[in-house]
Amino acid sequence: MRAWIPTIAVVTCYLALAPGCKDERSRPGPDAAKVTSPRAAPVRVVVSTEPRHRPRLTLVPGLPGTPRPQPQRVGSLHLTAERCHLEGATFLSTRQDPALRAVEVLGRHLYAIDHRGAVLRFSVAPTPRCRLRLDKSWGTAGVHRSRLDLERLTVDGHGTLIASSYLGSLVVREGRVAYPCRARHQGHVALHPTGGWGLAGYSGSDVHRLVFGPTSCTGAVWHLTALRDDARRRGPFRLVSALGFQGDTILVGGSLALRVQGWHPHVAVAFDEQGRRRFQLGALTGSGPERLGWIRSIGACGSQRICVVDGTLRRLTLWDTKGRFLGAASMPDLLGVTTPWLTNLAVASPDRVYLAAGPGGTQAGMSEGTIFRVGGLAGSTP
Repeated sequence: MRAWIPTIAVVTCYLALAPGCKDERSRPGPDAAKVTSPRAAPVRVVVSTEPRHRPRLTLVPGLPGTPRPQPQRVGSLHLTAERCHLEGATFLSTRQDPALRAVEVLGRHLYAIDHRGAVLRFSVAPTPRCRLRLDKSWGTAGVHRSRLDLERLTVDGHGTLIASSYLGSLVVREGRVAYPCRARHQGHVALHPTGGWGLAGYSGSDVHRLVFGPTSCTGAVWHLTALRDDARRRGPFRLVSALGFQGDTILVGGSLALRVQGWHPHVAVAFDEQGRRRFQLGALTGSGPERLGWIRSIGACGSQRICVVDGTLRRLTLWDTKGRFLGAASMPDLLGVTTPWLTNLAVASPDRVYLAAGPGGTQAGMSEGTIFRVGGLAGSTP
């Protein structure tokens, strides 16, 4: 029996023309009864068939308008952002969760995880402007769903993509799902660029080392363990929020067990594979740009640079491979989105990265996910 996949369609119309802007399969939702003026402002009409909900037509005046990105100067770099045009999919969520959880680029495809934990794949058009078209050869009509509530994406340098959750992960090779990883030690995976292995963890858990073979995977604890136990803890963290790599250097972002002036600072620490500490990103005190909030994503963005996505302070901070601070960009200004939630950075080239952002919610209780392409990391614009 073919599984039913919920769909979302978005139409733009004026209330004065609402009778001609209907879906015969839907019935007016409760918001429609509040509209009385024929000269009301334009709205977006969302026809949503969420799981376990009957289709209904809902007028949503609170969805955001067109983002207006603004160039940002970060040290010697001139960063620019462009909203990508999506064909075949719109990311909307009526939950508290963001409409997009993660994005990643592998070859000429961009993968994305939506609020349901499903993985979608887009073809990246070879055009000057950013255009992404849903690849319907992937999964079922462009969407792959599993029993795992997937949340993170990562790639290596040899064509492997891992989609991971707290309890398990999927291994994708040559554009197909190779197998589900059922190792005992799981978490949000970050792959080493040379392939074959990676690290995994989540807030408050041990950090695990996973090895991905041709048909199965194995896992074991790494050097950061017992983070919630002051007596048994190994390593400097009380919780880990992000993992990444810069070449062979392992990057771990999180909250320190050390308390400084009444709080636990958020920093990133660089380790070698044996768990030996090399350097640290982020200030322990103060309120300047070197101080970090909740680290949403960390990793290489160029051969000589580390990028940190700060979800609390909504900044993109840049560091060199010795841990020296290079500068920071305001993400609301760069993307043109007020109070954005942010995903990981998906590195497509030394100069170009992708990420998803959008508001945490709207007056109608709905959020929309938008994918951006950011350029200028190699000193030129997209």
